[in-house]
Amino acid sequence: MIDRMEQVALRIEGVDWKGWTSCQITRSVDAIAGGFVLGLSDRWEPGQRSMPLAAGMRCELLSSFGSGTADPLISGFIDKTNFSLSANSHAVTVEGRDASGDLVDCSAIHNPGQWMGFDAAQLAVELARPFGLTVALSAGVNPGGAYPSYKIEPGESAFDALSRALKQRELLCLPDGRGGLVLTKIGQKKASTALVQGVNILSATATFDLSERYSDYIVQGQRQGSDAAWGAACSVRGQVRDRGVVRYRPYLLRAEQQGDAAYMRKRAVWEKSLREAKSTAVNITVQGWRQDDGALWPLGALVDCELPWLGIGQELCIARLVLTKNAQGGTTTQLELKDPDAFQPEPDKAAGKNGAGGTDIGVLVRKAEEAKAAQKEYAY
Repeated sequence: MIDRMEQVALRIEGVDWKGWTSCQITRSVDAIAGGFVLGLSDRWEPGQRSMPLAAGMRCELLSSFGSGTADPLISGFIDKTNFSLSANSHAVTVEGRDASGDLVDCSAIHNPGQWMGFDAAQLAVELARPFGLTVALSAGVNPGGAYPSYKIEPGESAFDALSRALKQRELLCLPDGRGGLVLTKIGQKKASTALVQGVNILSATATFDLSERYSDYIVQGQRQGSDAAWGAACSVRGQVRDRGVVRYRPYLLRAEQQGDAAYMRKRAVWEKSLREAKSTAVNITVQGWRQDDGALWPLGALVDCELPWLGIGQELCIARLVLTKNAQGGTTTQLELKDPDAFQPEPDKAAGKNGAGGTDIGVLVRKAEEAKAAQKEYAY
């Protein structure tokens, strides 16, 4: 594992501001913009002036180690600055986000606000264009079929409008660190370094929560009627069992759209798989911001995870990254890991997608129970 102090620079109009004593960068697969907080505190010297930094300035956040090329982390704007001083010291705090943060804050205003026959990539381009953002497709990613009609809901943000479309195509929209956006998919990349207990993990936690899981998922809905079938004859249902929940806990819900019995079962399987995946949360802290090959940990990528004491041994998705640098804990990365099934799109009646794939997260629960029963074999 690369374990060197990162050199962080805040670049504004070609000038790199360095020497930050604390730094935190947060990126998440469900956030279209990354954010940063930089801090500097040192002794006050007579004649010193405050840094010429102000909210609203365009900026880039870069990081490098050794003599390597600087990697772009965030390209956007400073949101907030805070300057303070005392009798013998002064402090500066700077906060900012990717330029794509404007899509989260601002309303989607288009006239007429409806597109016919556009695919997800074309919609992303249209929604990002007013904010001066470019959109690219990650290599090998297909934007999926065109939407017959897609309309902005009154008052929703540009990000919400885009997110609705992307969820139907199993796509993510992430900042590229250079001021643009990239459409990609979960698992499109694979981390080059595995996370292994006793090798490169400083600390780890795993939470198994069954409170939102049920023994039986029952989806009821309607199929289109005909002269021969109407009323009660058009009522259909699908059901699936979660064998990881041993006591009787039924969950009944109504389908959001019409469909046949096969679709209702797919909808039930999707609900089961989604809740299974979300029932486990794994958080791991490692030294440094980089993998063994010097590359930054890749957001949205799959990573091999081996923590026998926590009962985990499988591929998980890097759903969130928190890069931290300070005098107390050095340079660390906190990785929030999720089962890839947690990002499955809702089944599409027309496309016939099934939500049953992926790893059964219930296996993790059983492994955790086995590990707990055999914990005498492990040293604390």
